Amino acid sequence: EMSLLMVVLLGFGDWQALAFLPVTLVLIAVLAVFSFGLGLLVSALNVYFRDVEHFMNIILLVWIYLTPVIYPLTIPGVQRYVTILKLNPMTEMTECFRATLYYGRFPTATQFGYFLAAALAVLAAGWVVLIRLEARMAEEL
Repeated sequence: EMSLLMVVLLGFGDWQALAFLPVTLVLIAVLAVFSFGLGLLVSALNVYFRDVEHFMNIILLVWIYLTPVIYPLTIPGVQRYVTILKLNPMTEMTECFRATLYYGRFPTATQFGYFLAAALAVLAAGWVVLIRLEARMAEEL
């Protein structure tokens, strides 16, 4: 999907997106680390607690609406909830991608640092949970 977005941006004459392609690839790598950690965490918990699968559908649906992908943080109705939305690491991820692809600038160090720290924390949590639950996983399955 990112390659399709790049083609569309280039088609509309936004050549600055091409200049930020290396930064975008780094952001994609950090997003992959976050996703991998979340996958480890949820899959390990799902082996022991079968309802995790069903709760994740609800949690992900709410999480999608709490991530400002379609709406920016600058619109007036969202301004009073910015503090709550900033707790969501996907908010910073969205802002980082928006900065590089749409605004033609580097994401701020705070945005990138928060997103990187969240990705590493989720990866560490997923890894720890997997290691702790791994011993009896075969019997549970």
